[in-house]
Amino acid sequence: TMAFFKKISEAIFPSDWAKFDPDEPSPYNLETYPGRIAHFYTILDPRTLLTNNKQLQESLDTLNKYKKNPSILYVSPTSNEINKVMNKKLWESKLMKQSIIHPDEQKPIFWAFRFSAFPVLNIPITTLLLYPGSTTVTVVSQFINQTYNVAVNYANRNASNPMSNSKLFVSYVAAVSASCGIGFGLRQVTKNYNLAHNIFLRGFIPYTAITLASCFNLYFIRWNEVTEGITLRIKSPITRIQNGRDIQEYEWKEVGKSKRAGNVALAKCCIARMVWSIPPLFFPPAIMRAVFLRRAW
Repeated sequence: TMAFFKKISEAIFPSDWAKFDPDEPSPYNLETYPGRIAHFYTILDPRTLLTNNKQLQESLDTLNKYKKNPSILYVSPTSNEINKVMNKKLWESKLMKQSIIHPDEQKPIFWAFRFSAFPVLNIPITTLLLYPGSTTVTVVSQFINQTYNVAVNYANRNASNPMSNSKLFVSYVAAVSASCGIGFGLRQVTKNYNLAHNIFLRGFIPYTAITLASCFNLYFIRWNEVTEGITLRIKSPITRIQNGRDIQEYEWKEVGKSKRAGNVALAKCCIARMVWSIPPLFFPPAIMRAVFLRRAW
């Protein structure tokens, strides 16, 4: 166990960063589990929410400088030795851009709808979902949760298939109605049970409502990706000579749209939501129940 966490720590705080590559999403090895954890840690890092416009612009300027002159990655224009300080700065700039800027629109995502804000803002939402109150509390909590999910889904959508305002409104109403309807129905079925003492039902009601409604939510908001497909791009290598050095670059070329890719992407999102909802909705009631049973309060 200690060796596993040591690998994760080394991945998140590496002593040597991989050579900067503008076409790679991460400085970490995404073929390994610790590398993927480290990558998503940087995407979900709430500290990026504190980034101001000046810091963001400095990061974008650094990336633009590299794009115009890739030799800044090296100690000197004629050297093959990588400048470690610049290499790290380039990766940090790219990671900051990925966490703030929408990849299709190239505009900053509103801070509350970024993935880095998602775990933080879900703490009070999850607390409300787990509150063993009345049917009204259940419906209100589902309304707040799904409204926020709709906003996050829309802000991080694949913008290659824009959705009209009318379709967006219909999708929002459908997603929230599904969530509130499922939550209300389950609460009515279990109204004769004391949720304060029934750990399973206390987690089961919000879990079922959230996972089913989240999948409905996802498909409603991003239905265009299923019906019209998402844009596919391939990397085409380009070699140019600069200061006597062969510079290998890539450009992304659109090759069409794929409905299958859209279906696969949304299906994977649904599976992920089913899995990641288990710990926050089932573990806290079980832990608190165990604590209260061990000690008289």
